[in-house]
Amino acid sequence: MKLDLDKNKKVILFALIAVVLAYLDLAYVLRMQLGAINRVRPQIIKLKNDLKSLDRDLERMRSQEKQQGAPKQAMAGNAKKLVQESRLDALLEQISDTALRRNVNIVSMQKKPYKEEAVSSDKAKSAPAAKWTPYFINLNLSCAYNDLGKFINDLENFQDFIAVANMFVTPGKKDIYVQDVNLALKTYVIK
Repeated sequence: MKLDLDKNKKVILFALIAVVLAYLDLAYVLRMQLGAINRVRPQIIKLKNDLKSLDRDLERMRSQEKQQGAPKQAMAGNAKKLVQESRLDALLEQISDTALRRNVNIVSMQKKPYKEEAVSSDKAKSAPAAKWTPYFINLNLSCAYNDLGKFINDLENFQDFIAVANMFVTPGKKDIYVQDVNLALKTYVIK
């Protein structure tokens, strides 16, 4: 079956098909696209506002840095506190809780004040009484190497001043993935 249509009828048929396709596109496809854009528009506006705020804050920070040379406020926020003598046991418990959270097994824990070598009696009499005493906290640990790094990082980020004074790591006897660690921490205790 052959359709013999003259040229005018073909043009009208193509125009009619184009109008139907344009109507379907406007009625369904374009409506869905506009709906999706309307749902995303508030998120886009919020992101633009956040970026503008971030740019203003960065510019303010750069101008403060130029004026001050170094950001002193950041350093003041990270100030460490010396441990009160009454809080020393609480600090040890905090270390134990952190070890438990980081999968670090504490085999033993000892605290002891740092003893200076014998000082001559003349120096001992003339030296004023110290307001703080250095303490060593000796930990024998058993843990994986990565867990040890996370544990030490947590200790260094404590509000109380704690520093790693010494560390010995040896391979575990039973498991190659577990290390035996002797960790000496140093802190200062206020009397």
